[in-house]
Amino acid sequence: MRTISRMSAVEARLRLGRKMAAFLKREPKFIAGLDALENGQTRVMLLQSVTEALVAVSAKEKSK
Repeated sequence: MRTISRMSAVEARLRLGRKMAAFLKREPKFIAGLDALENGQTRVMLLQSVTEALVAVSAKEKSK
């Protein structure tokens, strides 16, 4: 029984992760970060863009 509940929690996290990934793909800062990586800029800049996108997502979710 314990294994089933753990699997359910893992599945829930995966679903949430997929939803966040789909949402972030539409976020301009995230897309800019991917473009920066393709253009050879550092991973630090990519992480900064992703962090800014996550903050924007969080703010949008709180305002609902």
